Amino acid sequence: MTSNGFSQLGRRKFLRSLGAGLLTAVALPAYAQTVIDDILLSPKRGNWDDQFDAQATEAPTKVTSTQPIFSGETISYVERAIEQYRSIVAAGGWNQVPATKKLNIGVTDPAVAALRQRLIISGDLAKRAGVSNSFDSYVDTAVKRFQGRHGFPPDGVIGKYTFAALNVPADVRLMQLETNLARLRAESLSTNSRYVVVNIPAAQIEAVENGRVAQRHNAVVGKIDRQSPIVDSQITNIVINPYWNAPSSIVQKDIIPLMQKDPNYLADNGLRI
Repeated sequence: MTSNGFSQLGRRKFLRSLGAGLLTAVALPAYAQTVIDDILLSPKRGNWDDQFDAQATEAPTKVTSTQPIFSGETISYVERAIEQYRSIVAAGGWNQVPATKKLNIGVTDPAVAALRQRLIISGDLAKRAGVSNSFDSYVDTAVKRFQGRHGFPPDGVIGKYTFAALNVPADVRLMQLETNLARLRAESLSTNSRYVVVNIPAAQIEAVENGRVAQRHNAVVGKIDRQSPIVDSQITNIVINPYWNAPSSIVQKDIIPLMQKDPNYLADNGLRI
């Protein structure tokens, strides 16, 4: 089965999860929650049947930190981010970027000026780059940085979902950070020198050893309506490339529709009935 991430999540009960952490605040305004739900449902963010964020793993903007998500340092970083976002909100937040057309390097359009302003406020684009209608290499780099931070393949192209992420208001992002800080503080940090943790919202697995991430892998996790279970358990054994039987819900809701679109889907993905 090619979807090893899902089989690990579904079968290996030793994985410890962030659970609902690092998602959205419960008290978000309805309109903002709808936008965020649309972003989370973006096809480029990965489904169980494909490689999550495959392009981003090869990009220079990929996360290379060895800092575990569960750590005192992470809490400190979130606290600092909250102070930064409080300042942004107090200054009036950031502007909306008109989603009038797809934007990418080489484009000259008034929307690019709004994009530059938006990226400068969030710190993705240096102020010295200035504001103009030209989508140049400076903007391209800033857009890729923004996309990488928000879980999108950093291709530098601003389409539907990148526009949506750009236009989530600053006060909503601040509420998310404050909610996540409370969740991180409430989560007991592991006292073991070696452990494995699954960050469900980020769709990543971390193998931690002596306070540093020794390995980080992409995972495929449940959808909003079919969420991954939260499990906290001791590792007793590891099965390499385990045999996996697709649950009936995945067969009915995912595999059969894919078979209807592509008669060769099962053979191409090594699946047998």
